Amino acid sequence: INHGSKRIAILFKKQGFAIKIPRIRILEAMHSAWDARNNDEWSYIFFFRKSSPLYTTAYSLLFEGIFDNWSERQFSKDYGDHPFIVPTVFSFLGLINIMKLGLPLSREVNMYYTIRLTENPELIDALREDGHHFMNGCNFVIYNNHIAIVDYGSLRTQEVVFRNFSTLNTLPISNEPAN
Repeated sequence: INHGSKRIAILFKKQGFAIKIPRIRILEAMHSAWDARNNDEWSYIFFFRKSSPLYTTAYSLLFEGIFDNWSERQFSKDYGDHPFIVPTVFSFLGLINIMKLGLPLSREVNMYYTIRLTENPELIDALREDGHHFMNGCNFVIYNNHIAIVDYGSLRTQEVVFRNFSTLNTLPISNEPAN
């Protein structure tokens, strides 16, 4: 079981798939609302005001994992045949996603991959836009003899991946460090 900030992934290695479920943090959202009330921030209690910090917090705590699951499924339907994408094969309204499973990157390949990304002038801007996803080796696996991304639910990540498909497709294809 892998715990992310917005979702939990349950890996079924023998069966070759993973299930992703959103983290829905009702108690933390209620606590945030209570804190806003105690801090005389009553105007922030109304979640309908998108500019309010509480709206952003409530959305993140309650719905962002669901949205990311749904978004990942839609992106996979459109681009799942690309070698850099591990396909999401099923989603039930973003509440449950089923994704194919790849092999985790070895530590050496993960380091090599990170160095190669940071040295690629075509990807520098992409890394600035979405560094979290591209610098975290846990977001990548070996799938069909390619390095592929498994966490692409964020719209920002999808935009970076879409704009850089050709560059990202030239990454090493084995789990052995390159010389």
